[in-house]
Amino acid sequence: MLDTRMNMELPGDNATTLPDIQKTPDQRNIAIDKVGVRKVKFPIVVLDRANERQHTIGDFTLTVDLPSEFKGTHMSRFLEVLNDTGKEISVQALPTMLNRMRERLKAEKAHVVVEFPFFMEKKAPVTGKSGMMQFDCGFDAQINGSIDVTL
Repeated sequence: MLDTRMNMELPGDNATTLPDIQKTPDQRNIAIDKVGVRKVKFPIVVLDRANERQHTIGDFTLTVDLPSEFKGTHMSRFLEVLNDTGKEISVQALPTMLNRMRERLKAEKAHVVVEFPFFMEKKAPVTGKSGMMQFDCGFDAQINGSIDVTL
């Protein structure tokens, strides 16, 4: 009997080990524009105009291109990059994340979309009383030779 989860022979069995198909060359020669993960919730810290920090939750989509010589990508590496980058998300932090994704996943292009609620104090026009107001915000950043970040 063969345990395919661990790719190893079980005691008392004379079966051979299954080949690792992922490591074999891909003869199809098909590149894919975007592979990755989406709807990844992750705690983040966002800087406002006054460089004050606000803790919130980011909803991430992380993708890279897949060169034709690869059969697939390791989805867990996207989460490793997200964890390694840290929780601060800013225009300054996104290029580092994009470059780490490219290096870690051996890709030419990388793309990060993060959406998050952001709260600001706003005064009511009639009473002048202050209250917190939610704004749905996000960053869309990609690297393909140059880095492009949109807020």
